[in-house]
Amino acid sequence: FRVSNRESWLLKMSLVYGLAVTNNWAMVGFFPFFLVALIWIKERSFFNYRFILKMIAFGAIGLSFYLLLPIVVGAVGNSEHTFMDVFRENRHFQKMYLFDIPFKQYPVLRSHLFVMALTSILPLLLIGIRWPSFRGDISPSGTTVATFLFRLMHLVLLGLCLWVFFDPLFSPRSLGYDLTPFLTFYYLTALSVGYFVGFVLLVFGRPPVQAWSRAVGISKMVDPIVLGIVGVAIVAVPIGLFRKNFPIIRANNSDALRQYAQRTADGLPEKGAVVLSDDPLRLYLVQAAAPSSKATAKNIFVETGALPQASYQNFLRRRYAESWPALGTNALNEPELIQRLDTLSKSHAIFYLHPSFGYYFEKFYAIPHKLVYELQTYTGTNLPAPPLSPTVIAENQTFWNSQDNELFTLARTANQSPEIKTLNVFYSRALNNWGVELQKAKLLKEAGAAFAQAYLLNSENAVAQINQQFNAGLQKGEIRPIEANEELEKKLGQYRVLQGALNWNGPFDEPAFCVQLGEEFGRGGNLRQSAQFFLRALEISPQNFGARLGLSKSYIELKRPDDAMKLISELRNDPKISLLNTNIDLELLRLEALSFLAKNDFPTAEKTLVTASQQKPKDEGRLAVLAQFYLDVRRPTNAIETVQRQLQLSPENPNALFMYAVLNMQTGNFPAAIETLNHLLKLQPDNQNALLNRAISNLQSGKLDDAKRDYESLLEVVPPSAYQIYYGLAKVAEKQKNGPNEIKNYKLYLKHAPPGTREFSEVQARLKTLEHSKN
Repeated sequence: FRVSNRESWLLKMSLVYGLAVTNNWAMVGFFPFFLVALIWIKERSFFNYRFILKMIAFGAIGLSFYLLLPIVVGAVGNSEHTFMDVFRENRHFQKMYLFDIPFKQYPVLRSHLFVMALTSILPLLLIGIRWPSFRGDISPSGTTVATFLFRLMHLVLLGLCLWVFFDPLFSPRSLGYDLTPFLTFYYLTALSVGYFVGFVLLVFGRPPVQAWSRAVGISKMVDPIVLGIVGVAIVAVPIGLFRKNFPIIRANNSDALRQYAQRTADGLPEKGAVVLSDDPLRLYLVQAAAPSSKATAKNIFVETGALPQASYQNFLRRRYAESWPALGTNALNEPELIQRLDTLSKSHAIFYLHPSFGYYFEKFYAIPHKLVYELQTYTGTNLPAPPLSPTVIAENQTFWNSQDNELFTLARTANQSPEIKTLNVFYSRALNNWGVELQKAKLLKEAGAAFAQAYLLNSENAVAQINQQFNAGLQKGEIRPIEANEELEKKLGQYRVLQGALNWNGPFDEPAFCVQLGEEFGRGGNLRQSAQFFLRALEISPQNFGARLGLSKSYIELKRPDDAMKLISELRNDPKISLLNTNIDLELLRLEALSFLAKNDFPTAEKTLVTASQQKPKDEGRLAVLAQFYLDVRRPTNAIETVQRQLQLSPENPNALFMYAVLNMQTGNFPAAIETLNHLLKLQPDNQNALLNRAISNLQSGKLDDAKRDYESLLEVVPPSAYQIYYGLAKVAEKQKNGPNEIKNYKLYLKHAPPGTREFSEVQARLKTLEHSKN
């Protein structure tokens, strides 16, 4: 445009930019720079409404390609996604990378973007400036200094831009947290390099205009050196980049992923199966490979994450016809999903593409077959899965032995390709799982080799690292606790709970971690798996107190009170366990009462705790257990009476005060609850649970200003995602007849609350009514 001044070039640019935005989220972020550059080039003539309208029209034509993929999906007609689903997903994807990741999930990326701009956007801005000529300066020293600094700036920027291509710590790839390589920044850097090289060749390759003797002398000496360095760089940089990147390109274009997918598909039965995966990538890889494998097209490929959705269930029905049961318009809950899979297992083999856990594994257990896992239904009330047969062990061990050379190659080339890294994570998880199976079968040496190979493939596999360390002790006949270190804690720390580490790395097989996982699974309601972890911990370490106590809880929840009482009795009679420890004594009392309750023997359960509290009438702990027992069995009057006895012994016991307030709330005595919570908040001003319950009590008592004040105080100290507070504020606004505030807070509630609950649906309906009446 600068050369020809033809407006058509800018219209073409607008069209191309619109096209680019639909395909590359970064182009949205660069739009302000595009607009500034456009105004810079056009100057005052930019502000012409006809020109602006034409630019917008051509840009809109490019942006219309946002509709291409949704239209294709809608035309195909056999997808679970609609036109609007795909359109919103693309918009969400771009918004996530532009705003959510740098500003919410990874705030440090904001400063990283500034660093990236120093070698991409800043050089372009400098290039775009029409710098004044130094020819009019008659001062030799002034001309020399200004020229030197100007040229030095270009040389420094050229060096930095070339350095960025080799991915130093300040490069976009290094600063991108592996989320994205920020490729557009590299393109801008490459554009700058082209300009700077041209500048150097032009400026240092011609004689100076002014004949100042000193300047000429310096130029004759410096110019050839600079030209020589740049000439060497012109040759050396491409060679260096080729040496650096060719192995990565070769790894990225290798057939390792195809081979993995093919090998996995070959493990599926020829008659077909329902093939489950929690990982869509793995599912699509194997689905693509299945037609060319021994397995036939009879496989039903299912993404478990989408399975609860009614739209996905109907999509599976359309794709697989009568092979998949029909469903109405409602989503499926966990028991319904298990029932559906159980029904399918009567007519289809069920396979998982990787080790997994969760509610399906309350009904099924997995038998490994190379890289896939056949699900079998538990029979009877036995908790552990049946041990693997010698035939299955031999089949799998033969397979893994045959993969040694390929796995060694993958481990050696892991850093050369993100795809190979992903593949190594797949193999590492499977090998760690196989190592656990071998260890359960007492094949300790073979298990140790599997753990070592799993860790070699993926050095971030903290679970394999822990299992390998523990296995080393087992091979020596020792049960040694894992030595915690900073590296291991950092690896495990990236997961919010141990189940996260289990999901990415495969199962733990060390007593302390098994106990922790048993507790996590118990809290999540996966009782069979919870008991299995406790049982495994006891199999390795029979006297493990945490496992015995945890297993007794699992037995109670699984309605096996006799097994629980047997364990409790063993714990009471174990001379190595001191019942002088108050916490142990109270927990065993509580579990004993719950065991009787599980047998529907309420009188004996109550008598157990009442007798215990009578034996030590001043023991606040025993009274607390009794009060909690009454609360659990919905005897609020007895619970209040028991808590009052606690408070007589210790009037400022925070736990007793809180329970007393909750019990008064349950019985509708909100003034008494408020009075108790006021006292508790004087003792513990930062007690958020007390403040929330006081807000609820004030709301229920009609003290709306006090309730609003409590809710707003909570908003200052809790995360914005605390949806219960917005619900309370909306209820306050409703009673105060403040429609705008009610709408605002219900919208915030819907933004943060988990969908699918009854309360969520009620809020949606209420909000719809409010907005309708507003209009």
